[in-house]
Amino acid sequence: RADGRDSITEHRIWQQATYRIGDGDWGTLTGRTRLEQRFLETGDDTGLRARQFFRWIKPVAPRWSATAWNETFIALNDTDFGANAGYDQNRTFIGARWRASERVQLEGGYLFNHINAGDQSNHNVSLSIVAPL
Repeated sequence: RADGRDSITEHRIWQQATYRIGDGDWGTLTGRTRLEQRFLETGDDTGLRARQFFRWIKPVAPRWSATAWNETFIALNDTDFGANAGYDQNRTFIGARWRASERVQLEGGYLFNHINAGDQSNHNVSLSIVAPL
């Protein structure tokens, strides 16, 4: 790693449900609930983590939408690789989405990430390509 620390390999298995919560003149609200099983080479335990994601999106002009989303991570157990049960991290995004074509969109904006370990806050400019498989 660039910071001089050893790299740690993590493997994850997850189950998730995605769903539409509602829509109207105010936009569309969707959600995703995910349960992860995490395996790290530095321990023997299986870490369980829940992730709850909500996205709001509202068209504002032809090909353009305003969007915001939030994802909260909750560790469900303590592990021998260092995970502690409880609040793990949160990601909050606000930005815009541009429809480049029927199948490709670009989403850009500000992403704030708070990580509980060490009370670390990250301020990011985020640019994503959104394209269904």
